[in-house]
Amino acid sequence: GETTYWGVINPSNDYKFAWDMGGIVAILYQAFVVPVMLCFEAEFLQAPAWLRIDDIVTMYFLLDILVTFRTGYISRGAMVMRPYTIALHYLRGWFWTDFLASIPWTWLIAQDGSVDLAAFRVLRLLRLARLLRLARVKRMIANLEDRIESEFVSLMLGLIKLLVVLLIGSHWLACVWWWLGVWHQ
Repeated sequence: GETTYWGVINPSNDYKFAWDMGGIVAILYQAFVVPVMLCFEAEFLQAPAWLRIDDIVTMYFLLDILVTFRTGYISRGAMVMRPYTIALHYLRGWFWTDFLASIPWTWLIAQDGSVDLAAFRVLRLLRLARLLRLARVKRMIANLEDRIESEFVSLMLGLIKLLVVLLIGSHWLACVWWWLGVWHQ
C-alpha cells in the first residue's frame, strides 16, 4: 500500500482548497493595497483597523510557508507525499519567492515612530515584494477550475478573471500616473 506520513496534507484536500481560496483573497487585497501604500501618503492605511488586516494577511502568508512545506504535490501524474521530497521541491521552487514576499518588514522596523523618512521610503519599496505572490494565483485558479463541473460556472469564472485583471491593471496604472504627477512637481 501507499505510505502515509503524519502531518502531510493532500493537495486535493478540501481544507487545503479553502486555504488556497483564502490565499487568493489575501493576494488580491495586497494587489490593491500595496500600490496605494507605495504611491500615496495614505494616512488612512495607518489606521489601527488597516494595520490589523495587514498583520492578519502577513500571518496568513507566514503560516502558508509552513503549510506548503507539508503539502504534497503531483509529479508526472503521481502524488508525492514524502516530507523530505516535498521540502526539497518547495525549496527549489516557490520558497524563496514566498519567503521574500512574507518578510514582515513593518514588524522588523521600529514601531515607536523613530524611523526616519529614508527608512520609511525603503520600507514602502520592500512591500513591493509582496506582489510577487501574484504569480501563484495562476496555479490556485487552475486548482479552482479543476473542481468546476458546470460549463456556465467555468465561463463565469473566466469572465471574472478577465475583469479582475483589468481592474488590477487599471488600479496600478492610476497609482503610477498619480505618483508620476506628484513626483514631477
